[in-house]
Amino acid sequence: MPTIHLPIGGSTAARTLGCPAWLGRAAKTPKGGSSSAADQGTLFHEVMEGYYRDDKEFKDQLGVTTYGEYTFNTDMLNELVLPAFEAAEQVFDTYDIQELMIEPFVQYIPDVAGGSIDILGVSGDGKTVVILDWKGGHGHVRAEDNKQLIFYALSAAVDNTLGAFDIKKVEKIVGVIIQPKISHKPDVWEFTKAEVNAFEDELIKAIDSSELESPPASSGSHCTWCPAAPYCPEKKLLARSALVLSKDNSEQLAEAMAMVDEVEAWAKAVRKAAHSALDRGGKVAGWKLVAKRASRVWADAEAVETKIRNAKKIKLTEGFEVKLKSPAKIEKLCKEKGIPFQPFADMAVMYSSGNTMAAEKDKRPAIDVKEIPDILVKMVAES
Repeated sequence: MPTIHLPIGGSTAARTLGCPAWLGRAAKTPKGGSSSAADQGTLFHEVMEGYYRDDKEFKDQLGVTTYGEYTFNTDMLNELVLPAFEAAEQVFDTYDIQELMIEPFVQYIPDVAGGSIDILGVSGDGKTVVILDWKGGHGHVRAEDNKQLIFYALSAAVDNTLGAFDIKKVEKIVGVIIQPKISHKPDVWEFTKAEVNAFEDELIKAIDSSELESPPASSGSHCTWCPAAPYCPEKKLLARSALVLSKDNSEQLAEAMAMVDEVEAWAKAVRKAAHSALDRGGKVAGWKLVAKRASRVWADAEAVETKIRNAKKIKLTEGFEVKLKSPAKIEKLCKEKGIPFQPFADMAVMYSSGNTMAAEKDKRPAIDVKEIPDILVKMVAES
């Protein structure tokens, strides 16, 4: 089913609230191409849509449903689709969802704001509405206070063409994120009509602000997928301010660390935009496209394998590598073969390759490292 993209949609609702200026800037920005991760995510959506809307069994879609260069296979079935299906059915049972609408297109403001909801469900008594969104990536998306979910709820309630439910009758709105690569359990957020109304007030203010001659702009987590990010003045200012902070002052270092993720994301977006421009035949002063560093590969691996097997002076163990699979892969293999994993699980240990930094709010315990006295640091530096 072709996707209709309006200027303001579910995935851009948070960005519109955080930076009304993005709308005008994005309109002047070259369109970027898709990515392999995005194509795989779309394929995941296509398979789920095929099951719920078109009654296509998952097994019948194997090797048939495709998107871009990707084809639905058993790995996606086991790792994404089946866990997603089980999580969704759990939600439908919990809230007594009797009516499902698959990919309904809803508009808050015709031709300006709206989008397609993955699944909109209504309970048997009409008092509960479920807004469900599939996520196929690794970047953790939380349901609580998710602007995409509440935007869809608002749009569905306002769009008279849908006739999905009577908003006056609704007592509970349930936003659901199902993201199998993060968890096989549904992430659920129950919110009220009052919260939807408050969100609507914010959205109207942001849309009105976007039409000003100089709309307000700000940098933040909402910038992640913004097409205008590589050209954003606020991002450039943020990067410059991070560079001038003293690296010898712990307070300023902490301030700089708070900017790191955002600056790194911006730098990645800049590289992607520059590469995309060169791919299209454009010019980026000081840069050019070159072939990646090449490495030798076998032109005919089977022929080489035969030659090694026939070589008298090369042992098979010298010509071939056999590597034990990881505990995660052996666990997956056990599931496929229908044998218990527990005997293997008892032989696995948790191993960390070292330390990494994390924000204070991270649930992992801090590692107790004794601070090195300044005098020792100075001695090492001078040695």
